[in-house]
Amino acid sequence: MRELGTIRPHKKECAQSSICCIPRTCSYALTDCRLSFLLENGARTQKLRVYEMTDNPSARMMLGYLFVRGGVHALAYAKALETLTGVEMSKMLPIPNIANKTFPEARKFMEQGSHLKLYRFSPEDYKEAGLIWNGTAPEAYTEGIGGTQLEFVDAPPAGGNLANLAGIASSFAPNYVPEEIMEIATKLYQKAKNL
Repeated sequence: MRELGTIRPHKKECAQSSICCIPRTCSYALTDCRLSFLLENGARTQKLRVYEMTDNPSARMMLGYLFVRGGVHALAYAKALETLTGVEMSKMLPIPNIANKTFPEARKFMEQGSHLKLYRFSPEDYKEAGLIWNGTAPEAYTEGIGGTQLEFVDAPPAGGNLANLAGIASSFAPNYVPEEIMEIATKLYQKAKNL
């Protein structure tokens, strides 16, 4: 994200529909946060569709994780918008409230507190994210699972061990059969000749 200069929070004396307290240099931040908030919520809808389409336990476990982590991002954007404008995003937009605890696979990650941690992957970007991601999480968000305190982690999450697998060249660039290449080339040549 570009440097935006000072971002001042919404002042109480400004009308709720006004952004008079937001410097013009922050219009990019407002647009980016609003769009990202909507995209995160739209992505949740797509994850829900995939969840309903599969009964594969691994796919559902992955989706459980994505429900939880996507919720972190949506809440982070909502908190940023609320800080910048004073508007409560949960009251402004009709976002479906489909709780993570609806999905057994998401509960494990919430019990680990994954829904309360915002990680910073880049050493150069988003240094001020901790100003927004702090305090107590909304009760509707925590769903009574895994604590209530938001935590900004100024590093990437610890990862698992990488598997040391032998490469399979044909998995990304399938082997070709010379006869097929010749057949295709001949058809293309004949077609071009008739033009």
